[in-house]
Amino acid sequence: MDDYIRRYFMLLNIPNKYQSFIIDIIERADKKYLHINNESRGSTKCIGAIYMLCSRIPELYYITRDIISRECKISKTSFIKYYAMLYANGMLLKKIFRKHKIPMPIEWKDERKK
Repeated sequence: MDDYIRRYFMLLNIPNKYQSFIIDIIERADKKYLHINNESRGSTKCIGAIYMLCSRIPELYYITRDIISRECKISKTSFIKYYAMLYANGMLLKKIFRKHKIPMPIEWKDERKK
């Protein structure tokens, strides 16, 4: 997984300080068995988590689905499915967002802790 992360961060020009966030998100999703309904390859998980990061950090907003798909040579459908699975299970990921001081979606903040 580390090799994918380093490679995609370099291709997309993402600061290395966010690598541990991506690792933690994927590990948490795997630990909570979120992948059962959406089995994904390591590269897809990595890019889906990167897309989640890019959608939350203003300095990375310029990294769009199209840029990710083109630069990382992956179909949008693949990584968007993993991203959507992460997003739908946001209550299980809140701890990771807080730990890394990444802004989380407002919908996640409004719901009670589960």
